[in-house]
Amino acid sequence: SKDKPAQASEFYRPFQDQDMVGRMKLFYGVQDGFPWDQIYGRSDGTPKSLTFIPKAIKERVLEADKSKALKIVCAGSKIFEKCTGNRGEICPYRISQECANVIEPFMTKQKLVCSGEDFAKFISGESVSLGTCSEELQGQADSLRAGGVLLVHQLANGTALIMAAWKGKGFSVSAMASKNDRRIMANQLMDSGVAVDIPTNVDGKKDRDARDTAEDPAPNEGTAASEEGASSSA
Repeated sequence: SKDKPAQASEFYRPFQDQDMVGRMKLFYGVQDGFPWDQIYGRSDGTPKSLTFIPKAIKERVLEADKSKALKIVCAGSKIFEKCTGNRGEICPYRISQECANVIEPFMTKQKLVCSGEDFAKFISGESVSLGTCSEELQGQADSLRAGGVLLVHQLANGTALIMAAWKGKGFSVSAMASKNDRRIMANQLMDSGVAVDIPTNVDGKKDRDARDTAEDPAPNEGTAASEEGASSSA
């Protein structure tokens, strides 16, 4: 709509908190080349979530709208979500499932490269003690800090399965992907010959939000539910 200028809280603006960007770079080990200029928020300071905007939309829509006359309902996909309370004391933002594949190639920290069997343990959405995983994965986990984590499994066909997760202050990790996303990854794992307990319950008795069983609760109230069925918008 071009009837009147949008209110300040309605339009996207580049995320310009360089101190926070520096903290995220350090925490996740983000290498040079990641397009931080495509990270936008809808408020100043530290927004509740940050959005990854495709380059074409950034240049042809957001930057072209000099007068801020366009009221843009949704653009891009959520890439970071702010943690609540003191659970983000090291890094205030965790990685969202929606754009996990965007940032994962640039990350050198807070990432676990899993075997198919280990990756399958997280599909249920329950909190998983890393002590039940392979020695190789436990070795990788020694360098993890409490906060956002990505779980990665490389299929034989070259496809990478990537799942956003949360590591508590102890030695457990909880998947933060929606049930639908986990079900899709479960099917891909099974196609590769890995036995998986597919999350199919809809009554909440088994396929609960990760925070219900995590030794250190997940960082946001409603986080897993908010990502249920999330889709990218351009």
